[in-house]
Amino acid sequence: MNLKEWAAAKGIGYTTARRWYRDGLLPVPARKIGGLVVVDAAVAPARQDAAVVYARVSSAEPCCATRT
Repeated sequence: MNLKEWAAAKGIGYTTARRWYRDGLLPVPARKIGGLVVVDAAVAPARQDAAVVYARVSSAEPCCATRT
């Protein structure tokens, strides 16, 4: 897989991934073939332990009712 595809799959910007490769900080093995950087690691599935919570607070009193 090339570096651009790997970065997209990991949710990392391509420029950041390219900089990490240049600086030797890329967390996976990679090599340059011509002008293309090829990543030697398989893409791990996205984390499944995240949660999204939606909460709404409502009053027992109607907000727009007129009192008599």
